[in-house]
Amino acid sequence: MNMWNNVVNAWWPLLFYKATDAPRFTKGMIAMICVSIATLAATWFVWFLEQRDRGKAEPQQHSEVDEKEE
Repeated sequence: MNMWNNVVNAWWPLLFYKATDAPRFTKGMIAMICVSIATLAATWFVWFLEQRDRGKAEPQQHSEVDEKEE
């Protein structure tokens, strides 16, 4: 993740925010919106998978605790 961050920080301004595009930076703004939406989708997907894994793990943990209490 850190490597990807460094790659994006190094190349993003060169590719999407060229001085010749100033002051509008249309390509940069469109790219930023797309990346923001993709980041939100990836975040939701990771959250969904975490919730699903927790849901699968909880019944097993409860059954072990219930057996010890009885």
